[in-house]
Amino acid sequence: MRALVVPQKGKLEVRDIPEPRLGPYDARVRIEVCGICNSTDLKLIDGTMFWAPPFPFVLGHESVGEVVEVGPRVRKFKVGDRVTRPCAFVPGSVPELNLAVGGFAEYGVLRDGFAMAEDGDSSLMDDYNVLRQNVVPQGIEPIQAALAITLAETASVLNRLPNVRGKTVVVAGTGAVGLAFGLWIKLAGGSVITLGRRKERLELALKLGADHVVDTTRSGWTEQIVQLTNGGADGAIEATGDADLAARLLDVLKPGAFASAYGVPPTGTSYPEGWVPSDVREQESYDWVCDLIIRGWIDPGKFITHTWTLDQAQEAFRLVAGGEVLKGFVKLSV
Repeated sequence: MRALVVPQKGKLEVRDIPEPRLGPYDARVRIEVCGICNSTDLKLIDGTMFWAPPFPFVLGHESVGEVVEVGPRVRKFKVGDRVTRPCAFVPGSVPELNLAVGGFAEYGVLRDGFAMAEDGDSSLMDDYNVLRQNVVPQGIEPIQAALAITLAETASVLNRLPNVRGKTVVVAGTGAVGLAFGLWIKLAGGSVITLGRRKERLELALKLGADHVVDTTRSGWTEQIVQLTNGGADGAIEATGDADLAARLLDVLKPGAFASAYGVPPTGTSYPEGWVPSDVREQESYDWVCDLIIRGWIDPGKFITHTWTLDQAQEAFRLVAGGEVLKGFVKLSV
């Protein structure tokens, strides 16, 4: 089967790799689509993501596909289920390749860590990916189901932040993540000030519920926030991974305000003291987000701007790196 591999820093190639082998707790998945994460995937390719595995590795952590075969001990998944986060192979089973997380492949595998735990082996109950493998509700298309991963990640962060109802929150970033945060804060009864650098993205933020937008390329933008909030915001979410921007944002917060760091700065930089990493648990919000999409309460078209085939993946990442893509997806099967 074919997969998108990062063989070395700054390089991408479509490579033939072995199809995944199934163990008794594994489900084989025909991967339909995988989203490009504009931040994490680019850092992985550039070698600036702190958790990056050694090169070469298969890229992709926003994958969705259909279960086509299950091992005899699998109980969470069944044939015909659409599922999230399948990866190209079981970690360690292909000696010459690593995973990060490995969703850009024509086929993948899920391991039923919950069935393993019921049978006495709890070794995967703290596994990041296993905990976030969801069965997709019926009635939602594959690309929408992949978008829901991003939307559910951001929605879950608000579950552990102070109540934003009646509060003003600054959101730094106008990518899909920043725009999603603005939407959730507005739906939760808060006021949103979105920060960004692109006029068209700031205009989209207003359409998605932002009360104000601030262009951080202009001088005096921190003073503008202080004026808009009558002295300071009640909280901030940093979704760009820009440590310098995060440092300046601390000056626009009221005493006791929260500062939630969703973005990940490149290796060698870090957020200043005062920022707390966002607690992301997409599995808690995934079904709810899918239901909102199915009901038409969220328009995926506001976020999805590009789709490509696997053969177009290099061009896709070139466009993403150039800032031309809000949210794009690679179709692995048609």
